[in-house]
Amino acid sequence: MKMRQTRATDEAHATKTASRRRVAMLAVTVFVAATVPLALAAPASRARAGAIPPASHFSATVDNVWFPLRPGTRYIYAGGKDGLPSRDVVTVSHRVRTIAGVPCAVVFDRLYLRGRLRERTTDWYSQDSHGNVWYFGENTAELDTMAPNPGSICRPTRPSGSPDARSTTRATPKTTSR
Repeated sequence: MKMRQTRATDEAHATKTASRRRVAMLAVTVFVAATVPLALAAPASRARAGAIPPASHFSATVDNVWFPLRPGTRYIYAGGKDGLPSRDVVTVSHRVRTIAGVPCAVVFDRLYLRGRLRERTTDWYSQDSHGNVWYFGENTAELDTMAPNPGSICRPTRPSGSPDARSTTRATPKTTSR
């Protein structure tokens, strides 16, 4: 009698094990079938996502809700830098500069430490036809107070060409819940 129960128990166990293996194999098959096409398509989609649109798709009018650059607008930020009180004055000019065929809004940024001008920057932004804001570079001059002739300009930078441009503000930002 005991032998029959053991045999029946072994058969039931074998059936459950086989069933679990089938479910596991089915899950693996579904996972592979679903992810392989995505993995093969990923490089192309990544390339499209990071690609810069053609110059004809850009405008110097930046009206993105999250990063508006209306000419004549001035933003003043107060804070600290390197332990010193600072004031950053950002002014959106009426000027347009073309970089790599793309029209860009010209933005002046002035950083004051303890009331003295320490950094003078010109930034260039453009907006694509989807509403994304792109950063096309800057020209920064740090004013050296330790130089024999205070106010001399150090370390100027140059605007980037289109290969280095990067999107800074999306037209439709992703929201997260906390």
